[in-house]
Amino acid sequence: PIPCVPWQSQTSGHQGGSMKPQFPAEGYNFRMTEMQGAIGVVQAGRLRLVIERRREIAQAYDKALSTIPWLKLPPGSDEPGRVLTFYPVQVWSLPGEDGINLDY
Repeated sequence: PIPCVPWQSQTSGHQGGSMKPQFPAEGYNFRMTEMQGAIGVVQAGRLRLVIERRREIAQAYDKALSTIPWLKLPPGSDEPGRVLTFYPVQVWSLPGEDGINLDY
């Protein structure tokens, strides 16, 4: 990426100059607003609760779906650091085919 140099003053010692940030070339702008920072601080404080709830939900899915023979569940159910933001499953065969019973 091309480095950017924010807030270069374009004023020539007179009033009325531009206060907008001037970037010499295109690049990435990773700055955040004060509002985004404040929201991030609050969310970081809730992180432990969010992680615990996601683990509870994943355990409930594990328990409910583990009896279905044609589904493969996400790995790591026994790992203590497991945190899922989504719960992907793989369908290994269609229900009722290959002798798999639909009554699970």
